[in-house]
Amino acid sequence: MTATIGAMLRTSFSPAVLEHASVWLVSLAGLQFFIAAAASVAYVYFRKIGKFDHTTAFFSAMPGGLVETVGLAAERGAAWMTSLIHAARIFIVVLSMPFIIQLTTGEDIRRNGSSYVPVSALEAKDLAWFVAAIRIGVAVGVLLRLPARYLLG
Repeated sequence: MTATIGAMLRTSFSPAVLEHASVWLVSLAGLQFFIAAAASVAYVYFRKIGKFDHTTAFFSAMPGGLVETVGLAAERGAAWMTSLIHAARIFIVVLSMPFIIQLTTGEDIRRNGSSYVPVSALEAKDLAWFVAAIRIGVAVGVLLRLPARYLLG
């Protein structure tokens, strides 16, 4: 499933997306600092308030993919609490973000289904290209030993 999500993300990019990349540079630089600061604050919280051990606090504090983070935590014996923390984080974000976005921007965020494409509308050629993108991406991710290789490949 992670490889499918990665392929969906990759196939949604086009050269038009990259035309605006220069506008994002400041935001991306700020995002790096925000992630480092948020992870550091969460780590200290989990260590001092939650009384977690170092490994559990570290992986619980890291933003990122649930599967990858819990997988890395499991290799170090900290999967149970890490998975609960990340599941709670995802639940809270998914539940609250639509309301926060609507309150802060005033935009109506209801989905109208206009971007929905039923599977029956896909041609065999498109499906074959998508499956090829998944397989090639996974192979490249494994070959290059990327972190989160199924998603990033």
